[in-house]
Amino acid sequence: MALEALAQQHLANIQHQGVQWFTDSQVAVALLKGLKGAGESLQEVKAIYSILMAHDMEMDWQWLPRTDQIMELADAFSKETDAGDIILSPSTVKYICAHPLTGGGGRKWGEPSLDVFGGTAPDAYQADIFYTKYACPGTSGINAFGRPWNVPNSKGWQLAWGFPPPSALVAQAIAYLRDRPCHAILISPAVVRPWSALLQELRILDTLPSPFRDNLFRVGSRAPVDWLRSKPQWWLRAYRIGPPATSKIKEMFAAGLEQARPWFASLGSSSFSASSNVLGWIASALVAYCLWEQLRFWWLRQQLASGKHVSGPFMAVPLVGCLVSMVLNPYRFWEEQRMYSFPGFSWNSIFGKFMVFVTDAELSRQVLSVNGKDSLLMALHPSAKNILGEQNLAFMHGPEHKAIRKSFLSLFTRKALGTYVEIQDGIIRRHIAQWLKDLHGEVEIRNYVRDLNAFTSQEVFAGPYLDEPGVSNEVSEAYRNITNGFLAFPLCIPGTAVWKGKQGRLYILKTLRGAAARAKATMQSGQAPKCLMDFWALRCLEEVKEAEAAGQPVPRHTGNPEMADTVMDFLFASQDASTASLVWMIVLMAEHSDVLEKVRAEQAQLRPDTEATITGAVLNEMVYTRQVVKEVLRFRPPAPMVPQWAQQDYKLTESFTAPKGSLIMPSLISASMQGFTDSDKFDPDRFSPARKEDVKFARNYLVFGHGPHYCVGKEYAINQLTCYLAILATSCNWTRRKTCSDDSNWKYLPTIYPNTSLVTLSARSSLASAA
Repeated sequence: MALEALAQQHLANIQHQGVQWFTDSQVAVALLKGLKGAGESLQEVKAIYSILMAHDMEMDWQWLPRTDQIMELADAFSKETDAGDIILSPSTVKYICAHPLTGGGGRKWGEPSLDVFGGTAPDAYQADIFYTKYACPGTSGINAFGRPWNVPNSKGWQLAWGFPPPSALVAQAIAYLRDRPCHAILISPAVVRPWSALLQELRILDTLPSPFRDNLFRVGSRAPVDWLRSKPQWWLRAYRIGPPATSKIKEMFAAGLEQARPWFASLGSSSFSASSNVLGWIASALVAYCLWEQLRFWWLRQQLASGKHVSGPFMAVPLVGCLVSMVLNPYRFWEEQRMYSFPGFSWNSIFGKFMVFVTDAELSRQVLSVNGKDSLLMALHPSAKNILGEQNLAFMHGPEHKAIRKSFLSLFTRKALGTYVEIQDGIIRRHIAQWLKDLHGEVEIRNYVRDLNAFTSQEVFAGPYLDEPGVSNEVSEAYRNITNGFLAFPLCIPGTAVWKGKQGRLYILKTLRGAAARAKATMQSGQAPKCLMDFWALRCLEEVKEAEAAGQPVPRHTGNPEMADTVMDFLFASQDASTASLVWMIVLMAEHSDVLEKVRAEQAQLRPDTEATITGAVLNEMVYTRQVVKEVLRFRPPAPMVPQWAQQDYKLTESFTAPKGSLIMPSLISASMQGFTDSDKFDPDRFSPARKEDVKFARNYLVFGHGPHYCVGKEYAINQLTCYLAILATSCNWTRRKTCSDDSNWKYLPTIYPNTSLVTLSARSSLASAA
């Protein structure tokens, strides 16, 4: 049996070779050398020589005493039983099979045909066919690498489950999957970083991201001690691996040319009409373009220094690229894109544009630090310039951009922020009181939070000047149209969402131009600033005087149209980003009641009278509440990425240069999940004075961006979230009903939201009576 197993498992290494066989049995050596034996023993000897002849093998039988070092080692191996690093239970397998991403109970790929690294523990999952590293009764092979993994299942797929192999075999398992034609599902502990780098070698078709849920496995006896300690924080990740694609490019071209052949033939045929020839030319051109596009992407993916290709899909969907999958399920698309290389960078395409998705925090900082017409410029959306206008702050660069950002310094001083806080307090209280009065039972809270944030931003930025009846509601509706325009197909003709978004922008600009003029008049009359527009009008008037005194041109941004354009941008930025974070705040606090109780304890200490207006001074003393705000922003950054257009070839690393015209997308979510202790865990204490992770890992905290377009309203946004949490925590109790899809499907609107935010509110104080 041992020789038969050896021949089956290591045939490539021993065929046509001489092999030495050591044994501690002198009788066995005598039998095999023909010195003795009879009857049944001779039949076994005959079978052994038949195997040797069949595989052209020469065997040299050697006897060694049991005390020999080689024999002691062999004896220890023969008695060793299977026990992996990680043991998965049958319930774990059932859960993974039932997950939509893995086909929902095998509907997509069928059930697995074998378990490559099967465990023999009583509570371990075992497929009908399973291999194991060590000898154990009932397995179909002693060594998984000596047996084929491409066993067809009921649906014809050659699909194997690669449940976590022993840690020493990870590299070997990945090399096997890389080089052999089989489909497999590999289960990996998400916490083991080296696995992520090794997985770049594979053709990953689908990813089931962590976490599934707690307690899906137990750590086996072979696991390192530090694995045992970290087990409660472990999550798993499932990868569906495709066969190697080294020859696919040739197959693709051959297939494309074969399909195009009839059309080429028809061009010279007199039996075809002129219209057929035209269609033939069009079809031929289309096929040729698609083939050229794939060749171009194949070339652009090269990392010239190493000779390897950038991780990502094997080929792009012709013409549209990843657009369809991005629109149908954005969460799944971006998670799969992230897992091509985390941390690192990967490629894809959209509408024929080469796209580089950056998941490494340092590379993201590098990309965000650049802004210029000869390097990188921000690329918000195909419709961004239609909706926001060509002169929008997001598209500025160079001296003009620096000058206007310098002018913003007066908008976010301690004095200005203190003025805003008192406005924020009043509006937040009024809205929460109205919620408690009107909302009975479970509600989707997102739109109510959006209205609260919209009216807060309007009142803080230009409140006294939006005093005409209905103007505030009209501005809020205009911003809703702008947001919808970013979520729609990029076509700007009357009636489309993009066109409505553009009309919304024109209405807001008209309103804010009047507000800018009124604010300047108010400041010239000597009144104290009451909103952001007042603070900026005051500064602009000063800049005009300084320019005139120096005999220089008046700064362009001091004009009423330019002020209106910029304040519109402030309103838009605060509208979407802050609303997303406010929604995540109420959802995460419902899930982490211990954190909420600590917030309430701090508020009780700082604000014995919870009905008193929060001031800037009190807000600055809310140390723990601010820690929670920072963690909400880190854990769920509202803006998931900041796209950039490459104006020239851009050297991303020593081995890879992004070509001119490519779209480079630094992932702020990925950056926030690097460096920090247990980064997948919601833990406000990481920002405590004792741990100071906001200082230690400041380079990874890219929630507000970095470089020339770093968010100037950062402190205002943090104050808004802090004030909201302080009032909400002391005035309301709430619960949230979590749906089954919430952990694996965020909404992209375009900032990220929970898939659902179904909340039930009840009054905690006398605030409800204030409505």
